[in-house]
Amino acid sequence: FTTKPVTMGSLVSAPLRKKTIPALVTSVRGVEDTKSEIKDATYSIKKLSLVHEGEYLLPAFIKAAEETARYFLATTGAVIEALTPRALWSELEKHSPKDFSVSKISSKSASGNLINEKYLFQTDEKERLASYKSLIREEFARGNSVFFCLPTIIDIERVLPLLGRGIEEFTYVLHSKIPRKKILEVWKKILKEEHPVLIVGTGQFFSVPRRDIKTIIVERESAGGYKMMQYPFFDIRSFSEFFARSLGAKLIWGDLVLRTETVYRKESGMFLEYAPLKFRSLVGGEQSVVDMTKIKDTIGKNKFALVSDLLKNDIKEALANNERAFLLTARRGLYPITVCGDCGLVIRCKSCGSPLVLHSKEITTKIRSKNIFLCHWCGVWSASLDICERCSSWRVTPLGIGAELVEKELKKIFPKNRVFRLDKDNAPTRGRALKIAAEFYASPGSIMVGTEMAISYLEKKVAIASVVSIDSLFTLADFRISERVFLLLLRLRGRAGSRFIIQTRIPDNALFEKVIQGNLLEFYREEITLREKFNYPPFSVLIKINAVATKQKLLEELSTLKELLKKYKPEVYPAFVSKIKNNYIMNTLIRVRSDMWPDPALSAILYSLPPSFTVKVDPESIL
Repeated sequence: FTTKPVTMGSLVSAPLRKKTIPALVTSVRGVEDTKSEIKDATYSIKKLSLVHEGEYLLPAFIKAAEETARYFLATTGAVIEALTPRALWSELEKHSPKDFSVSKISSKSASGNLINEKYLFQTDEKERLASYKSLIREEFARGNSVFFCLPTIIDIERVLPLLGRGIEEFTYVLHSKIPRKKILEVWKKILKEEHPVLIVGTGQFFSVPRRDIKTIIVERESAGGYKMMQYPFFDIRSFSEFFARSLGAKLIWGDLVLRTETVYRKESGMFLEYAPLKFRSLVGGEQSVVDMTKIKDTIGKNKFALVSDLLKNDIKEALANNERAFLLTARRGLYPITVCGDCGLVIRCKSCGSPLVLHSKEITTKIRSKNIFLCHWCGVWSASLDICERCSSWRVTPLGIGAELVEKELKKIFPKNRVFRLDKDNAPTRGRALKIAAEFYASPGSIMVGTEMAISYLEKKVAIASVVSIDSLFTLADFRISERVFLLLLRLRGRAGSRFIIQTRIPDNALFEKVIQGNLLEFYREEITLREKFNYPPFSVLIKINAVATKQKLLEELSTLKELLKKYKPEVYPAFVSKIKNNYIMNTLIRVRSDMWPDPALSAILYSLPPSFTVKVDPESIL
């Protein structure tokens, strides 16, 4: 308690045991309103030794963090910590915090309070960026600042030259790879700048305390990077919505293809159109779907081929003209799965049970075999097998198509041309990926093989963009997989300069034709129909409860959990990786009507679960 004036977002020095620590004020209540609570408390309250002047985080930011925590079953503190740089907290603990408080400059806005408006913007990236550029300058003219949020650093580096051109002195960039000292320097400059500013950053920096931010843009809205994979497991897009409402700011979500649930919210009147949503994506050049099951060998039998004659000839023509080609595969390694031809055993990781992936490199000098098995889930590696561990059969057969396998094949077909590979195996860091991409573009007449991550590094178009194999993704029992593949293929299609080719062994999948036609409307209609039929978002909020324990303990805990949640009809099933060493993993799924969440009664039950349970609201995957 204190007799001094204090507001949300202030810093205080609070007594804790025998020392004093800096603390952030997240709520303030008057004594008159809490007399009975204080009187009945089982603990004594202490006086604050110091209240620092000013605010260090905006009250609107803290309110949005509270709302986010309530929705995603986290704590306000965890959300605040996830959305503020560690460098800031370290600095506030060590030094006088005056330089980091909300300045009078950033407390003013020429246009005053705005009514919170939410917009969707679905069109190609070039058109979106041009509109954003005009909007930012209009907001500057009104005396307003803009926060431009992107999911990854590579996205920031790609769009920054276009957005900030002509306003470089008022444009500030913040992301996790900027050195700590530089982050603090930029933070101070943003607070002191009298002119409106453009902040281009990842979601971690929504905490920058400028009250004159009156437009928030969340670009590449469908990107999975906005969903936090670690506790507190919240969605930055949801936070942006709560924050814009608290600030009284305009919110824009933009992408080539918005998420299905997002478009539905526009249809339900929850969002407006920033411009008429485009449901037809048009590109130049030729486009083809190749049925790989119809490829025959010299005697007319079906032949398994990695590269069709059509793709091979198109690549030859492009390379002859010193142009480039990019080939996409869904998986890393040589072969994504290995099975026994006699007993059907799938070779799995002994640690976590995931299918092992065959690779063609030595990880350590202890492994002398040419090929090794690597688990992409937990990182465990081992020597490849010649015989089945269960039945001793020699018919151990690798299946599927991995990036390494395609790279090897292309080097055989085009021995005189450089073949690059860009995936997590040979580009584990952003710096390494940038280097490979730069070498590729600096090498006329070259080919790159890559997984999904590589598309973000294709900053310029290539003559040929092709899918070698993506069929394996459709085997994932995840309701979002069609949407994910659709967006992935449209992004790749946009990188094709003269030819786009999809190779597939399931040519009757209608999704491929929609990609070729750029038919977003038909895809949305079919997807929303399926979502409604099976009660998936946006028609429900999914809550996944992940339990990890020894077999007996897990059975006991799940029995108790099912009893606690019986009102909500829980569905219990094994996780995609169902065992790690001696622990088993099970998922429990609950569906709650969208208009009934947050549900205080259910939230109370889920908050009370022991640490062996992990709760995720609106999970990216239900596997």
